[in-house]
Amino acid sequence: MQGYYRHPTVQGDRIVFVSEDDLWSIDLQGGVPLRLTSNLGEIEFPLLSPNGSRIAFVARDEGVPDIYVMDAGGGPAQRLTWQGDAMQTAAWSPDGEWIYFVTTARQPVRGSTVLNRVRSSPSRFVVEEVPLGRASAIGFGPNGAMVLGRNTGDPARWKRYRGGTAGRLWVSPGEGEQFNRILPDLDGNLASPMWIGAGQGLADERIFLVSDHEGCGNIYSCLPSGEDLTRHTNHADFYARYPAWGLVGDGRPIIAYHAGADLHLLDILNDTAVRIDVTWSSPRVQRNRKFAETSGHLESADLHPEGHSVALSARGKAFAFGNHAGGVLQLGTSQGVRYRLPSWLRDGKRIVTVTDAMGEERLQVFTPGREPAKSDLHEGFAFGRAMNLYVNPAVDMVAITNHRYELWLYNLEDRTHLLVDRSPHGHIEHADWSPDGRWLAWDRAPTLHSHAIRLYRREVSVPDGKEPDGSEPPLTVDLGTPVLQDHCPVFDPKGRYLYFLSSRILNPVYDTVQFNLSFPAPMRPYLVTLQQDMPNPFVPRTGEDANEEDEEEKQEQTKPDEDGTSAANGDSTAETTDGSDNAKPTKAEDSVPEPVRIDVDGIADRVLPFPVPAGLFIGLAAAEDRVFWLASETRQTMKDPWLDDETPHGAVLQAWVFKDHKPSEVAADVSDFSLSANRKHLLYRADQRLRVIKASENADSLTNEGAPRVTGWLDLGRIHLSIEPPAEWQQMLAEAWRLQRDQFWTPEMSGVDWQEVHDRYAPLVQRLASRREFSDLCWEMQGELGTSHCYEFGGDYRPGPNWPIGTLAAEFEWQADPPGWRLDDWIEGDVWEPEVHSPFAEAGVDVAKGDLLVSVNGQPVSESVPPARLLVNLAGQEVQLGFRPGAQVESVDNESSAETDMLKEVTVRTMTGDKRALYRAWVNTNRANVHAASDGRLGYLHIPDMGPWGYAEFHRGFLGELHRQGLIVDLRFNGGGHVSALLLEKLARRQIGFDQTRWGGVAPYPEESVSGPIVALTNDAAGSDGDIFSHAFKLMGLGTLIGTRTWGGVIGIWPRHALVDGTVTTQPEYSFWFKDVGWTVENYGTDPDIEVEISPDDFREKRDSQLDTAVAEALRLLQEQPPLQFEPGDLPNLAGAPQLIPGTTAEGNDQ
Repeated sequence: MQGYYRHPTVQGDRIVFVSEDDLWSIDLQGGVPLRLTSNLGEIEFPLLSPNGSRIAFVARDEGVPDIYVMDAGGGPAQRLTWQGDAMQTAAWSPDGEWIYFVTTARQPVRGSTVLNRVRSSPSRFVVEEVPLGRASAIGFGPNGAMVLGRNTGDPARWKRYRGGTAGRLWVSPGEGEQFNRILPDLDGNLASPMWIGAGQGLADERIFLVSDHEGCGNIYSCLPSGEDLTRHTNHADFYARYPAWGLVGDGRPIIAYHAGADLHLLDILNDTAVRIDVTWSSPRVQRNRKFAETSGHLESADLHPEGHSVALSARGKAFAFGNHAGGVLQLGTSQGVRYRLPSWLRDGKRIVTVTDAMGEERLQVFTPGREPAKSDLHEGFAFGRAMNLYVNPAVDMVAITNHRYELWLYNLEDRTHLLVDRSPHGHIEHADWSPDGRWLAWDRAPTLHSHAIRLYRREVSVPDGKEPDGSEPPLTVDLGTPVLQDHCPVFDPKGRYLYFLSSRILNPVYDTVQFNLSFPAPMRPYLVTLQQDMPNPFVPRTGEDANEEDEEEKQEQTKPDEDGTSAANGDSTAETTDGSDNAKPTKAEDSVPEPVRIDVDGIADRVLPFPVPAGLFIGLAAAEDRVFWLASETRQTMKDPWLDDETPHGAVLQAWVFKDHKPSEVAADVSDFSLSANRKHLLYRADQRLRVIKASENADSLTNEGAPRVTGWLDLGRIHLSIEPPAEWQQMLAEAWRLQRDQFWTPEMSGVDWQEVHDRYAPLVQRLASRREFSDLCWEMQGELGTSHCYEFGGDYRPGPNWPIGTLAAEFEWQADPPGWRLDDWIEGDVWEPEVHSPFAEAGVDVAKGDLLVSVNGQPVSESVPPARLLVNLAGQEVQLGFRPGAQVESVDNESSAETDMLKEVTVRTMTGDKRALYRAWVNTNRANVHAASDGRLGYLHIPDMGPWGYAEFHRGFLGELHRQGLIVDLRFNGGGHVSALLLEKLARRQIGFDQTRWGGVAPYPEESVSGPIVALTNDAAGSDGDIFSHAFKLMGLGTLIGTRTWGGVIGIWPRHALVDGTVTTQPEYSFWFKDVGWTVENYGTDPDIEVEISPDDFREKRDSQLDTAVAEALRLLQEQPPLQFEPGDLPNLAGAPQLIPGTTAEGNDQ
């Protein structure tokens, strides 16, 4: 048995490393490790102190990551920081007094990590920011020399990465001396710099590091100048990761690191690397079986044809059970196999599912209560990744849509399959069978901007020799040319109509912030009559009411009694899923449906709208006398802080009732729904709950009071999800590998031998003992693709504490006399917006800068008890803060007032985080600096991402700064998204004229346009759609691009495939090509026109050299290319125009 070993640190004769999310210690020669921790939360990044007596590490024992310290031999750990943000240990100071760590705390923008340091003694709390700017690693040399790493993360997560965020090393030869970048031309990703030299027995000072410039991550060293680069390890399979150095007992320097799942030691003086043999004997408790709530892992559900039972998949397992009674039967293998899309077949006895039991997705048929036969697994039909499955109501046949935009038919009886269609430009979203099972309707994307509906008649035998060969040939019919988007076709149960949704209502709405229009309600349900003589169902006809009353009376006579027995025929409706021959056959088995006749000639001209207001609609389903849909609303894309968290996020389930000629509400807050095959029962999902009701019911007749049989809510607690993590992790890794194989944007996998990658990484699953280790393995496996956007996130981690820190967005510093935490500053931000300003900035809060904070909720603070320590688990809560005035106050008679020492209590609501406030302060500062440096001639805006937030920030700055002569557009740290084209379009507007009014002055045309030069700022942390914006900005000639080369990740993703525990892995599917550089923005980035990097020395001197250069360049361009000026010249004068003289002829008037 072997474990999964990570993050080693070495000192003296011991190695400390992480496994199973805890710390372990082992002798340098290997053997049996000693477990040092058994913490509530996960532990990462241990570092032994220079003398080997203590360990610093990152832990989540109170929910958020922070720095802890403990004795190297074990014992209780002490928390040193209360930042509650992403962080990683970096180094101990040589004297052991300080622990340096990398953190995103107090950073206003995404992607910015800086160095902080904290005193290693918990008796005195001191945290300081190291004023060297962005950094992710640090190493110390003699006489204050240091090596600084930027972007030096984990190269194994994106192997062979060469983009703008590749690791960079900066070296200062002595304390206070200038930094110089080393190895700038090395074509590799650098990480983990360590300074080891003469003081440790080497002949000279050297910088050790990880680099993959030779194809695989290995350990190298060079002189502090960057010369004499030498390789010390020779890994060709797994990257060397997270090295840390120390001194053994005789003073020799060694480096410990991990590769794959093993620990390695590099003896620097002997230049030899060996693997540490670990005798692993852990009980590995996180591999033990556990149980999970079904409601949190629902995937899909399908009603029995008669509505009394459900087939359901949850966490990759398939179940069948009666709605409100009986046992819950699990289908198939209980562990290590995934089942998806379970669906009842037409006989109501069997269930077809998609399974990966064979290592690839195949169909398998189950009869609940019976042992599966080998023949039930349909191994011969390889259909790729199934997206949806549709059961034929008349024969044993299914339709399958897949990830390749294909539609397949598969006959379960003779095991034949047929490719019916492939959508050229998008997924097939929905398909539906006609009641007789002969016709299939689906939507497809014939162009990039349209969806159309197509019908297919499968080949069937024809009785009485109506056709010469005894069969009706297949036929494909298009339902006309769509205006825009036609989708979700559904057949009427009686074969009269085909219902569908369509976006064709172009009724624009004016934007109230900018000059723009949009189409927020473009959809409406429609139907097409399948027979030419079928009348319009929306026009009432004579005698219709009488016919409906007769039908209702007939239905009343056949209504089942309370015991579930039909009064008319005695057929039992009791719930059964045991698969026995005694189970009641469904009507689909007993009767042959009437053939559906479709008159294809002129079918596109028989489209009729449902008489309902246009809006947003999702999904369709049809019963005999009604049609169901979800009516949604246009919602804000960002969370409104004033909305209650209980605000429903689902849609309203409505039913159009033909006899009433209007829709009625069935249920609210619904996310999905479906009907039973007999169209008499409806299943809908609301959040994490499922409900089965009669299709004829509506909101007025439903109740939430009483037993499940009364309310219709399914008791999902009847399903007990038994999970064996090792089997689940093995299945998950295989599925993640298949998803990349099947969905990566090019079938050649960019030249990577993906099968070999699988064979190399799959055996390591057996060594996993925690969910965090699975994540690490998945990241590294997907990193072999050498491509952007190969992510893994989410999933079922070991539950731990969740005690977030209440934030005050303020700066405090300890003051000894008089004692207290002095309030030095706070963030003003947007005082009208929650979470975008410090609570101290609010009106009526009686505090001043210089006041001393002495208590939090009545508990005293001290030098070792900072305010944040007392704000743990108080995020978003009201707290009472005790302050003493910081300034001396004198009385009117010039005597010292006794009131000076009086405690004042201030009640504020803490923030849940300070990122938005920090961001607003950073943007405001940059804008003010630009205004000051340009005498108000230049405007400034920042775009944090290319999503809704970035779109909002762009317009806040763009519209607010248009009155200035030029504009600086700051793309630095842009997190990507998808709106770059919308923003570039606005920046590309050029003024060609002006609009003069008598009282309102002059406005340019186009009005929302920049009058003068535009300069854009970008950097290595601008990526994805930020890459695209930066490159397009240059390509479109919009202005000068200044900064550093961008991230280089432009292969887009569509996160939609969840693994069984909720993990989402992303597959690079949409690769970007530019007309000037082709594919090469990926894994390179785009170069600026003017390269400016903010060096550690710039930051130390508080100088934003990039912004300074942008201002200078914009002013230069403004001088060379002044904005278009309004030069009206002579105003129009109409006084000399010909005038009509009364009483004259036309000839006389002309004279």
